[in-house]
Amino acid sequence: MSSLPTGTVTFLFTDIEGSLEVAQKLRDTWEAVQARHHALLQSAMEMHGGHVFQIVGDGFCVAFDTAGEALSAAVDAQRGLQAENWGETRIHVRMGINTGEARAGDDADGSRPYTGYLTLARTQRVMSAAYGGQILLSSTSADSLLGERPAGVGLRDLKEHRLKGLVKPERLWQVVVSDLRQDFPPLASLNTVPHNLPLQLTSFVGREKEIPEVHALLRTHRLVTLTGSGGTGKTRLSLQVGERVLDDFRDGAWFIELAPLFDPALIPNTVASVLGVREEQGRPLMATLLDWLRNRQMLFILDNCEHLIEASGSFADAVLQSSRETRILTSSREPLGIFGESCYRVPSLECPNPAETNQIHIGQLQDYPAVRLFVQRATEALATFQVTNTNAAAITQICSCLDGIPLAIELAAVRVRALSAEQIAARLDDRLRLFTGGSRTALPRHKTLRAMIDWSHNLLSEPERLLLRRLSMFRGGWTLEAAEQICAGNGIEAPDVLDLLSRLVDKSLVVLYEPAAEPRYRMLETIRQYAREKLLDANEGDSLRDQHLHFFLNLAEHAWPLLESARRIELLPRLETEHDNLRAALEWACESDVEGARWLAGMLERFWFFGDHLSEARSWYSRVLDAGERVTVTKGLAMALVNSGCVALNLEYIDEAQDSLEHSAVMWQQLGEPKWLAWSLEWLGYLLLQRGEGGRAQAIYAEHEALFRATSEGVGLVWVLSSWGTAKSLVVPDDPTGKALLDEALSLARTLQDPFCFVMCYSCLGDWAVLQGDLATARRHFLDALEWRRQLGTRWIIAAGLWQVANMMRLQGDFPQAEPMYAEALALARELGDQRSEAHIAQELGVVAIHLGDVERATTLLAGSLSSFHKWADPLGIARCLLGFVVLLQTQRRGAQAARVLGFVEPWLQSNGIQLVHFDHTNYVRSVAAARTDLGQEAYDRALAEGREMTLEQAVAYARGHIPA
Repeated sequence: MSSLPTGTVTFLFTDIEGSLEVAQKLRDTWEAVQARHHALLQSAMEMHGGHVFQIVGDGFCVAFDTAGEALSAAVDAQRGLQAENWGETRIHVRMGINTGEARAGDDADGSRPYTGYLTLARTQRVMSAAYGGQILLSSTSADSLLGERPAGVGLRDLKEHRLKGLVKPERLWQVVVSDLRQDFPPLASLNTVPHNLPLQLTSFVGREKEIPEVHALLRTHRLVTLTGSGGTGKTRLSLQVGERVLDDFRDGAWFIELAPLFDPALIPNTVASVLGVREEQGRPLMATLLDWLRNRQMLFILDNCEHLIEASGSFADAVLQSSRETRILTSSREPLGIFGESCYRVPSLECPNPAETNQIHIGQLQDYPAVRLFVQRATEALATFQVTNTNAAAITQICSCLDGIPLAIELAAVRVRALSAEQIAARLDDRLRLFTGGSRTALPRHKTLRAMIDWSHNLLSEPERLLLRRLSMFRGGWTLEAAEQICAGNGIEAPDVLDLLSRLVDKSLVVLYEPAAEPRYRMLETIRQYAREKLLDANEGDSLRDQHLHFFLNLAEHAWPLLESARRIELLPRLETEHDNLRAALEWACESDVEGARWLAGMLERFWFFGDHLSEARSWYSRVLDAGERVTVTKGLAMALVNSGCVALNLEYIDEAQDSLEHSAVMWQQLGEPKWLAWSLEWLGYLLLQRGEGGRAQAIYAEHEALFRATSEGVGLVWVLSSWGTAKSLVVPDDPTGKALLDEALSLARTLQDPFCFVMCYSCLGDWAVLQGDLATARRHFLDALEWRRQLGTRWIIAAGLWQVANMMRLQGDFPQAEPMYAEALALARELGDQRSEAHIAQELGVVAIHLGDVERATTLLAGSLSSFHKWADPLGIARCLLGFVVLLQTQRRGAQAARVLGFVEPWLQSNGIQLVHFDHTNYVRSVAAARTDLGQEAYDRALAEGREMTLEQAVAYARGHIPA
């Protein structure tokens, strides 16, 4: 495919006229006939430099560098086909030639040899208008032939023709050659079928999937209604489908615009006027019209029926009862609701995910129909507009925030005359005022976003309007239960919510969708903003936000104990679905009820913990703790503090975590809350273990054993027993009571069958095995823990397990096995946006790279991590990176320089109160021993003393080689 022409390309498409009928006649010899056809065409194409890039059935798709080559190939092919002895059933091939812009596709499997949909589609349409034996050229190809038309080949002007799917009529030319057939019937274009389908002045973007789906429905149903919210392009889609099916109706397709009508009685008059049916004196017009239609085979396109829904339904029913060969395609924001109707919901245009914009090549952005529409309309408004690396993210944001609604995107695109894409994106919160100025010839409701939604809103009953504005409270959708509990009252009875909600779904103002758990409803964001304005205008906002907060606080409180059990697998998807609503509840609580905000944030910790939202959780705890004073001891404050500490600990903010956990423990003691006191102390003991302070951790567990066993159950008790056993072993490695506690925890975990319990047990058993010096057993336990971590599914917990296993492999000297483990953990940390874990893992990966001989990669990873930890003033991170540089210096035989860095690290650890634990301690001891061996005791002591005199900045620069040794 690399040799395919690109840029301005001439395409020649062919197919056998009536191939299905021919194949049936030649049932026994069809394969041989088709093979001969293929050989003749292949030979003619290759003779003139053609590239056959696709053969579909009997159709050839060929690319040429010039129109002259394509024309010569087509003429020679027709001559060869004409000269062939086909027997009684001759083969007639139609051909179309078109020139336009196209690029070679980049699909690895070659499934899309070319990009340039418009050029390829136009070539197909030109070919489809021809008859067997006829060669047609588009005007672009005819213009390209100047000076290179083959001798004896003429062109006959066939005038302009409307071709299916093309916005503007195409001027077509027939190739005339003396020894080939020249006389053909009128072209099979839309010109020959009666219709009043309006000529579209702008291109039709997207809907490659929807057009054939609606066409298929029309084959099996006599009434098809396109539904969807305003601006989704129902009218344009109906017209495109009308053009596509025009050949199926001998009496044509007729577009009936109902939007200007306000009197239902005028529907028959409007239809009669379009069809030219005259009223008969003394007889109802409807009766005359039905008689006229009785034997007709035609398609009616009734557009914009929603404001005359009952009358439209009655009219459609009468027509279908009277005329068996007439079919009706309607567009409406709700179904007509009559027997035999098939509804098709028109979706918004597909948009790229704004979060993934950086992963999408700029050339692929326009593969998304929403972006393609924005760019085309923006280019029409401002000829110099183009997609760049600078504005790509803004364009993606615009299309996504506008829910892929075509009208909204078109109105936004027009604004490029005055604003950059970035400026438009920044003003999306005021979209109802910003996006005005549609076409002067458009319907009034299509000139602004507000007018578009006003049209639908004005058709609602008062209870429907009331519910619509109350539903704007929700973010990210809602369940029926939530709507009934939050939106009922003051004008809406709870039992009526379902019926009203169903009506809003029918009117395309609310969308019903069914994820795995339970049915949910949502509004497009543009409609939600409109309804939110109506809610604020009605002064109902504060009371509804209180009810919203109360509902989701109850949900969080109900979820907490279940998330502490194996049943979390049931709750996590539900809470993830409601995350936007939980955020909205927290935002309101921060404004109106600080105590409630702190309690709610505390209740969400387990969801954030298991749901991979630790970084966001830390931001929320900072916000709720700063929202009010911290002097008065309350349950909300204590709950926010303890869980803030949990999150900070898991994100490696050790000092911040310890301060929060110690304060929360004091508060729970004062409040007389033993259950939550145990929760604070469990985490505090675990934190001390991570700091290597096994003695202090052991003291907490021993002092509060009765409290833990009385208040901790299930997962909590497994955690306490595992941590306590680890603490005992850390203080006295061969203490049998430590192993007994670990075994008790594992026994309880087997009873509970909770993956998280097994994660804790096998991780702690691995730590115990390390302390015993049994690295093989430790590795096995850590791998068992990793298997349970993967079953749990929480990405940061999996990353921690990979890190743990990789550390063990590194300790064993198994660097080739450790490297992919670290690499996977690093990828997960980056995916989660956890910069601290990313820096720690990169440091470990750097040390592995040293042992694998990749000094350049090692230096890059260690230097990047050290810069991050230095910026964050993280003493442990700095120490670990410097120890990584020690290993690097030692492998480069620079023992004195390594010893000087070790000289800085030792007092640095002491002054910051850091005790290296587990793998860090083992690696530190190894580095010290290696330095003594390399230098000898006297030189080692001298280098160590020189290192103790360094400042932090000097040590960092020294380790990275920024100052001479």
